[in-house]
Amino acid sequence: KNNVSFYHEQALRPAIEAEACYAVFSHNHPGGEMGISNEDICLTKELCATFEEAGIHVLDHIIMMPNGEFISFRDMDMMPTEYEIIDSLD
Repeated sequence: KNNVSFYHEQALRPAIEAEACYAVFSHNHPGGEMGISNEDICLTKELCATFEEAGIHVLDHIIMMPNGEFISFRDMDMMPTEYEIIDSLD
């Protein structure tokens, strides 16, 4: 089983330094598993909570496959929080 240690601060620190208002997470499944694991769901919930505490809204979590296909949590209605996405600023 593929597994990587990850600390939320590793993702949060650069977002805070960049004064980000929004974030999108992504990672890959190098083994080609097409699907969202329980670990992916837990990590997304934890990261969204961490980022929300810092005032940064998470718009999506995308999982890339080696063949170029991807899975979007937003497209699958699996994001823990929902935000209206503004297509353009008028």
